[in-house]
Amino acid sequence: MQNPFRFSHKSKKRAIKPVTIIIGIICKDGILVGSDSRTTYTDHTIRDTANKVRFVEMQNQTYAMVAHSGDDDLGTRVADRIGTLAKPTILTDWQTVSEIGDRAISAEIHKLKIPFEGPTFKMEEFENILRGFDSTFMIAHFFDDIP
Repeated sequence: MQNPFRFSHKSKKRAIKPVTIIIGIICKDGILVGSDSRTTYTDHTIRDTANKVRFVEMQNQTYAMVAHSGDDDLGTRVADRIGTLAKPTILTDWQTVSEIGDRAISAEIHKLKIPFEGPTFKMEEFENILRGFDSTFMIAHFFDDIP
């Protein structure tokens, strides 16, 4: 009888999925946002200088922090768009920055969809393409002195 606790040392090669780390911590008097700086491209080349966290300035010298993980190209484009939309905006409630983020993501998805639109366009196919642009966004800011 074979030992049921014996494991085979043969390893199967598995595709290594790139991982991005972003973290946000709400502290008593502040917010801490951090990330790694590595990005892996679809051809498996690696760059260790990605800027995944940035300050976004709004009206009246109000700031928010935007962090992204996943596809760095998409994350950077959305973060740039958030920065552009935020500049003329006044922080009026705790959801203002989140709404800017929603508009920026929607605009980027629309821009990605343009080349695929036409008589043979199928939303299911486009949704499969979008899955390849896996990105997550985190927005942190103060409103009424509360993080």
